[in-house]
Amino acid sequence: MPDNWQKCIAGIYSIDGKSIVGTGILVKTEQSGLCILTCAHVINQARNYDLYSQQSHDGVAFRFFLPDHGCDVVLTAKVIEWHSPRRVEELVDFPASDVALLQVDNPINIKTSAYSCTMFRIAKPGRNIVKSFGYPIEPGILVEAVLDGSNIANWLQITSENDYGTFIKPGFSGAPVFDEDHNSILGMVVSMPMGQDERIAFANSFENLWKACPQLGR
Repeated sequence: MPDNWQKCIAGIYSIDGKSIVGTGILVKTEQSGLCILTCAHVINQARNYDLYSQQSHDGVAFRFFLPDHGCDVVLTAKVIEWHSPRRVEELVDFPASDVALLQVDNPINIKTSAYSCTMFRIAKPGRNIVKSFGYPIEPGILVEAVLDGSNIANWLQITSENDYGTFIKPGFSGAPVFDEDHNSILGMVVSMPMGQDERIAFANSFENLWKACPQLGR
């Protein structure tokens, strides 16, 4: 059974339901009720679009699962906030990019308690020990890392303390950066290491997520 904070972490399927393309965060918003927060490039990947596609996904139902519900329970959500992925050279001008908020269809079917928006917080200066849980494989994988700080686009830099073991990999996009000591979410994983031997990844900070989806700040 996953730890309590992992129960609100969704796996997002491809549009045909045959594979998992990324991760999402189940959050309860005042304005739109139950929602899934994830990366825009995960949604593009779900439809087999180019990762940097700026095409909208209005009216499309995306399938996801939650750990407590099992993978055989069909849950869906539709995009209500969309901020297209941007290439690295564009991030300074578009820091609040690669964010998608999906409203859950038939929320009565959700038995898991969602994260409250009050759990999203600004990371404190200095090195923070953080965890993340994502779906590179169906059961999910937990990783621990160090949050070293942020770059000029206010993306958080996450570094592995070790040069061995599992680290963030494809499938983690959309996963929360969780500060277990303070029971808070500091950001959302958006970029994995570029090389197989690299142990650095990046996450969109809460400040950027709030700019993209203001209802997360309520």
